[in-house]
This record gives sequence, C-alpha cells and structure tokens, in this order.
Amino acid sequence: CTVPPGPVMIPENNTADIQVVKITSNSDVTLSVSVNPEDLFYMKGNILMVKKGLDYESLSNPTLLVWVKCSKAGSRSVNESVEVLVENVNDNPPNFAQNHYVLDVNELTPVNLSVGLIEATDVDSEPLYYRLESATVRLPSSCLLCFIVLHLT
Repeated sequence: CTVPPGPVMIPENNTADIQVVKITSNSDVTLSVSVNPEDLFYMKGNILMVKKGLDYESLSNPTLLVWVKCSKAGSRSVNESVEVLVENVNDNPPNFAQNHYVLDVNELTPVNLSVGLIEATDVDSEPLYYRLESATVRLPSSCLLCFIVLHLT
C-alpha cells in the first residue's frame, strides 16, 4: 500500500468522521490502524478517518503519527506512517486580569509615551494586538476623553 508523501494538515475543531488521507492499495489488502495516538483515528475502507473533532489546546502534541498496517493473506504485513499536523485556530478569547481598566493620562503627556500596561493571556498562543478606539458604549459623564481597548486577531 502507498500513503501520499508529506504531512496532512487538519485544522482544529473539525467535525467527526472526516477524511484524513486516502491510502492506495490492492483490493486484496486489508488496512487497519496499528498505532493510534489518543485513539483518534480509524479506517473506513482505504480512507484514514478522524473519529472526533480535534482540539489543538487539549492535545499533548499537535503532531500525530498514525501507523497503518497493510495486510495480505500469505504475505508479510507492511506498516505505513501518516503524519497528521493539527493546525491551531484562534478559537479562544484572551483573558484579562480584570474586566475594566482606568488609566489617568495628563493632557500634557508626550506623544508615544507609555501610559499603562494591560496584559492578557490567550490559550491559542497567538500574538495579541490591541488598538484604542473612541468609546461607543455609554461611559460615565466624568469621562471627558475615553477609550476602549479592543482585542484584534
């Protein structure tokens, strides 16, 4: 049997029972999964399938090496490997230490001077980018010039 070369890329949050790769073999060859990381894969004829949706953040390793056993009566079995790379999708919001931040900035503050630090974490491990925009939500009347920090992806 023959497995197409190179790794197979699958984005996380896929649905169950999707095709990973089609394995070429003769009709008298039986295919089975011999090494199945986290019990995520199965054979459907000559097609390697995923049992359930994959979550990048919950995998111990996003690179999964699946071994497919090719068996033919009266012949020695052959194992072929399929490298599956689970792609991270930005599907989790950032987490801030608090819900609301207030920074007092003097009107004479020089341009490009740091006026505060607002940190967040993101389990997707993607870089976080922010921008300031004029407030469009109702803010206290004491707020003469107010901004809301928005998370950009």
